[in-house]
Amino acid sequence: MMDMFDRIETTLVSVLQDQLKTVPPENIRAKRRHRRGSLPALSLFNVDFDVKEVGFGRSVGGVELLDTFSGDNTTVEFLLSVKPLRPIIAVEEPRGTRLTEDDYTVDYEKGLITFSKPPSAATDNIVVRFLKPTQVKGLKLDLRYHLNVWAGDEVQRDALTVEVMEVLLREEEALNRQGIFIKPIKGFNIPTNDGISEEIYGKTIEYSIEASLEVEVPLPRMEKIEIHPARALEKPIIPKDKQTKKYVVYVDDNFHYKDEKERYKLGEFASCKEAIETCKEIVDKFLERGYGKGVSFKELYEGYTAFGEDPFIISDDESCRFSAWDYAKKRCRELCG
Repeated sequence: MMDMFDRIETTLVSVLQDQLKTVPPENIRAKRRHRRGSLPALSLFNVDFDVKEVGFGRSVGGVELLDTFSGDNTTVEFLLSVKPLRPIIAVEEPRGTRLTEDDYTVDYEKGLITFSKPPSAATDNIVVRFLKPTQVKGLKLDLRYHLNVWAGDEVQRDALTVEVMEVLLREEEALNRQGIFIKPIKGFNIPTNDGISEEIYGKTIEYSIEASLEVEVPLPRMEKIEIHPARALEKPIIPKDKQTKKYVVYVDDNFHYKDEKERYKLGEFASCKEAIETCKEIVDKFLERGYGKGVSFKELYEGYTAFGEDPFIISDDESCRFSAWDYAKKRCRELCG
């Protein structure tokens, strides 16, 4: 499979080979520098990259698995390698003969399949096809590429540089549809003393390309769904004459829901407004890291409720209330439209 760098370089080289009529296609290549040969020529290569955003993950359904078992005319229960998503895709016994749901039952909590009668004795004669839950985790990358223009004189070099930029500008929308978001950053002449023959004139156009790197990883199947209640902490009884309005912000971890070991006290604040602004800032920072081109409201909000931090306020002031989930839902709608 072509990796991210190869895909970008191959796509850009192909566009330039197709659109530039003043440069032989064989002289447009993905390599670091031009060696002695025919001119004019172009060379493209990656010089650096930055990680712009870290994707928090989004559900993508499942990846198909196939488990096989050997019957023995006695055993009716078989444990699958992982707990499956509903429904099972297919069960065959023997291979090639698809059974109906009357022939077996599935305990999805245990990942256990039970046949109504023992399968016959044979090696690998039972086939179960099913989906395991997965999610995508990814990185948003800012890649830096140098596109070097080589020519036999300065006039040809400069004219070709302009032509290259015009081509990539015209093809910008087509490249965007392929997930390649490209923009020029700067340009500079390549010194002739940089290992380059004095008979070759070079100019570099530096481009920034935004790209995504994604991988699918197994996701533990949700065993049950619980209603997420408002946070509550037991407060000490304080005599009325000694009570003061104090706003304490605590932070829970959505990924470890109801696990108080993951809770921490962020700090105490003099006003409700200050405490609420602090809570909003925590939610906003997570959503800003997770949001990017093409991210939907559902993906962003589900990502927050699964992996984000959940700040809340404890205070004697009963009018001071803040729901991180409600605020996150509002911000997700504003970000995703």
